[in-house]
Amino acid sequence: MRYSAFISYNHKDRRWAAWLHRELERYRLPEALLGRPSPLGPLERRLPPVFQDREELAASTNLADSVREALNEAASLIVICSRNGAASRWVNEEVRTFAALGRADRIQCLLVPEADEPPQVSHPQSELFPPALLELGAEPLAADARKSGDGKRNAFLKLVAGVVGVRYDELRQREQVRRQKRLLALASAASIGFIAMTGLAAFALVSRGQAVHERDIARQKTITAERTTDFVKSLFEVADPQEAKGEQVTVVSALDRGSRRLQGELADEPDVKAELMTTLSEVYMGLGSFRRGDDLIQRSLSLPVTRGETRARQLATLGASRTLQGDYEKAAAVFDRILKNIGDPAKLTDPSLYSRALVGRGEALAKLERYDEARPLIERALAWDREHAGPQSVSVARDLEALAWANQMADDLDASDRQYKAALRIRIASQGRLHPKVSEDLNQLGANAYFNSDPDSAVRYWRQNLQLDERVLGPNHPDLASTLNNLAR
Repeated sequence: MRYSAFISYNHKDRRWAAWLHRELERYRLPEALLGRPSPLGPLERRLPPVFQDREELAASTNLADSVREALNEAASLIVICSRNGAASRWVNEEVRTFAALGRADRIQCLLVPEADEPPQVSHPQSELFPPALLELGAEPLAADARKSGDGKRNAFLKLVAGVVGVRYDELRQREQVRRQKRLLALASAASIGFIAMTGLAAFALVSRGQAVHERDIARQKTITAERTTDFVKSLFEVADPQEAKGEQVTVVSALDRGSRRLQGELADEPDVKAELMTTLSEVYMGLGSFRRGDDLIQRSLSLPVTRGETRARQLATLGASRTLQGDYEKAAAVFDRILKNIGDPAKLTDPSLYSRALVGRGEALAKLERYDEARPLIERALAWDREHAGPQSVSVARDLEALAWANQMADDLDASDRQYKAALRIRIASQGRLHPKVSEDLNQLGANAYFNSDPDSAVRYWRQNLQLDERVLGPNHPDLASTLNNLAR
């Protein structure tokens, strides 16, 4: 089959169709599924192309020949179901044509909210299915992207499972495992150094302790620095390399011991304890141990901290944890809580807290496709960091990347391209070409070029991406497969 799927939709649902097309063509199957027999043949890292373009139907009274050919060459038909779709002549005709090919069992349905109605409004499924679908027999099973149903991410995974012919539960579990591995890979450069010399981890924690030292009042600063230094020293004294089955296990074991020790220590110094727990939580999440990190930061919130900035830092880490776990509604709410309680940001001893909350909320809203709300927040963070951290700071690069991603998802590819290029220049100048973010930015620039129908530029960016990943990860690392697959397209 030439196409993994044909997306059938009414033009009023084109935003959903564009989102689904983009997500399907970007999606990488978990490694454990590669090579498995499927309706598409042996599964590869990426799905075959997805057919979405139906513009030629505008001046036609019958299904265009190209659309009929695409239906014939599609392994699945995905119908975007709404009241608009149910009333669409073309959607019904495409369903009937595909079913006539003997593939009625390969029809997938995606229930979506109405574009002109509040998200809390939920119509009965029977009103959303095109009559041509109901003519096939029993009411079809559907992935429900509405908030009252599966939600957007789970609905997407259900569709992928149907397209490739695997159980949804299996795909979801493997996706969770792959997500953890991916984040570990992105942090590979840092973690390799971290593993090779655990003293680097101690240095990172001591540096955080020094940051706390600089922020506090004179007496508290001294106490915090002393407690942090003592804690870091003891943390790595108890790590026994002989007990570890691998170097990374030694690091995580050291963190586990530190986390347990903190439960019974520093009871009379809650701010110091909260800072340490926040730092450990961030390190856990950086290593892919999301549950440990999330549990630790949540426990830290029960401490009676006295400093507003300490609480804000805890909440920022909690918001980041919620984002990593895909709970974007809660992440947005946590960052909003920081912004409402932070007071005058000009009085902060750590100005980065303000921009971190702005960009964190903006990223969460962008994940929820609330782009008009997300982009102004990220732009405020960008302006703040340019003034307070400097125009060539890493914080500015982070803001540019967040804004570029939001614009990419909102189909403003030209703006996204400019912002990724600006971020890339800063990353290379400040962190070097081998930093993981450099590779990520090149990959995203390649994606922008690909979606802008500029394959030559896409290949150029992806080749640079591949060269850097080979140097950092090694020539046989599985994450290189996605870039190789992009180049093969």
